Amino acid sequence: YSVTDKEPLISKKMIELAYWMKEKYYCSIGSAIMAITPKIVKEKAFKCVSVNKKCENLSEKIQQVLKKQTKQKVVLEMLLNGSVVPVSHIKNLLGVTDSPIDSLVKKGVLVIENVQTYRGNFEYRNRTIAPILNEEQTNAVNVLNDSIDNQNTKPILIKGVTGSGKTEVYMAAIERALQIGKQCIVLVPEISLTPQTVDRFLSRFGEEKIAVLHSKLSVGERYDQWNRARKNEISVMIGPRSAIFTPFENLGLVVIDEEHETTYKSDQQSPKFDAREVAEKLGELYNSVTVLGSATPSITSFYKAKHNIYKLVQLNNRVNNAYPDVKIVDMRSELAEGNKSIFSRDLQYNISKAISNGEQIILFLNRR
Repeated sequence: YSVTDKEPLISKKMIELAYWMKEKYYCSIGSAIMAITPKIVKEKAFKCVSVNKKCENLSEKIQQVLKKQTKQKVVLEMLLNGSVVPVSHIKNLLGVTDSPIDSLVKKGVLVIENVQTYRGNFEYRNRTIAPILNEEQTNAVNVLNDSIDNQNTKPILIKGVTGSGKTEVYMAAIERALQIGKQCIVLVPEISLTPQTVDRFLSRFGEEKIAVLHSKLSVGERYDQWNRARKNEISVMIGPRSAIFTPFENLGLVVIDEEHETTYKSDQQSPKFDAREVAEKLGELYNSVTVLGSATPSITSFYKAKHNIYKLVQLNNRVNNAYPDVKIVDMRSELAEGNKSIFSRDLQYNISKAISNGEQIILFLNRR
């Protein structure tokens, strides 16, 4: 970076990661750095106004303004609760021009400042509390927390059946990492899974700690979320493969959900990297813990777990043992007994029963 920069755009450790990618994936250092950093765009700021607490005789001046029924009074009343509000919002909400705002600024009652705003922020969600974990989940969390506390960089594979509560295990581990001042990356296999994952994490940790990074965001939104992480303004980044390059300074945990998915490999453009391998390298650089989770682990990950390269943690039971009843019907027997419908008699009966009970039915087809 040049001598005119206030701070480096890329940290020393991320440059080390770029050189590792250059050797590992046979790419140029330029393409490695381009993968690590988003397109840099101009930061967006709003012209905002607030009560000037440094003003001499502030209370007297406020009382003078409030005595008269003017537009200055309307503007001031909006800001007396200590809010910092964009000028454009005040003008739209109150139907005023710049004149009353400028007059209050000249009197020293209000102060104008440029406040940076981030594109792609989340709406407020009601906070939820952590559920009580079962024995298997608790054991898994203890293994993860021990690695986080001791900075044991040996990757952990969580092999858990569908519905075994892997996400709650991830969130409990993230909670521990945040408690000791660490930051976390959560990878999901595809963009379509991101919203539901983000909602769960937002409701647990709050929107002030969470950001999302993926290719469907606009250029400005991507840069803003990346920049928030670089400035340590957030603690958890969620997203698909590209989120692995989040520039956290104090990374403590990387979670790779559904680790068997092929989408974690970049094979369309250079560098053709594997996010799971990058996560392991980050573990070396930051002394962070890599957690891979799946009901059906990849052969590579399961092999490593069996040969003690990874720690293996298993969740063999669903939460509350909520297994569905499954019945296989031989349609050849149905045809032999005179049923020429595409639906078995058992299916027809249960559909009718569900409808009569006011319930709903979903039928899955094997093609469109």
